[in-house]
Amino acid sequence: TALRFHDNKYWMYVLDPTEGLYMSTAQHPEGPWDKLYCVSKEIVGHDDGCPFWDDKGNAYFICADFRRKIYDIKIFRMSDDGKKLLDSGTVIYQGRIAEAVKAYYRNGYYYFMHVETVNGINRQQWMMRSRNIYGPYEHKLLLSGQGHGKYDPITQGTLFDLPNGNWAYIGQSNYTTIWGWPIVLAPVTWIDDWPIIGAETSGTGEIAWQYKKPIKNGKCKRPASTDEFEKKNLSPQWEFNFQPVPNSYSLTERVGYLRMYSVKPLGHEKYRSVLLQRIIGKHGDIEVRADLRGMTGNSCGGMCVYGKEKLRFFVQKEHGKMYVRCKIDGQQNY
Repeated sequence: TALRFHDNKYWMYVLDPTEGLYMSTAQHPEGPWDKLYCVSKEIVGHDDGCPFWDDKGNAYFICADFRRKIYDIKIFRMSDDGKKLLDSGTVIYQGRIAEAVKAYYRNGYYYFMHVETVNGINRQQWMMRSRNIYGPYEHKLLLSGQGHGKYDPITQGTLFDLPNGNWAYIGQSNYTTIWGWPIVLAPVTWIDDWPIIGAETSGTGEIAWQYKKPIKNGKCKRPASTDEFEKKNLSPQWEFNFQPVPNSYSLTERVGYLRMYSVKPLGHEKYRSVLLQRIIGKHGDIEVRADLRGMTGNSCGGMCVYGKEKLRFFVQKEHGKMYVRCKIDGQQNY
């Protein structure tokens, strides 16, 4: 997904490799958002798209075509309203897993930042620039993909400018943890019209592990975790494992409770009646209060950890009796 601000509104583009390209706009990032609009169902086998407008107001869409072993980075002309691609795309670069493309225009240069595996070094952060949007392009390595210890590589990021004129970088560490891929924030300095991420080391950026915050004001805000289910709608910290199933839960049938109903799985371990929260931080306690009196025969309900490693702690009703059980990675423990 890419989110951009242009012409006094926010533009969101979602590129699904099997379903095509969709977009929506809003006056404010919190919405309301226009109904999702299908731009193209032809652009399949592509990912990591980004809309882009140059200083003349021309609209473009850039993405990666991964249907071949060598990825193609493509530029499409786009209509002014952002709802139509005007050509079949022009390939401006080819590379090994060259994706996660972001576009910028600054001081007469067109910039395209992307990730690429080069000389066996996995997932490096690269930048291309040219005076002409279709090239030819110069190339520069922004982050080596090495030297960050267990956090290697740091990639798939974006640049953004701040109200005070400074720039910064947000990317992700591919260090996989139970709470996902950690997010990295780093300052950016422009040298000879190239962005240097973090600290400069022989012309290439290096993540600065301690640095002042780019914006002074503002306190750290964490997503809510506790919920008494007193509202008419689910709070934003909750998410379903799959698309929500209509009428599979209720917040109004018993005020102050979340009532959940059994839903037929899509397949093995593909449960749809699972309501989840992201784990924030490394440590913590999880407490759930459940009223199980409404369970029917052979049904079960309880808690789970649903990630790379799966754990279920649940109550199951069999032949009128209730049993407490635990499963780790599908193996029943007791």
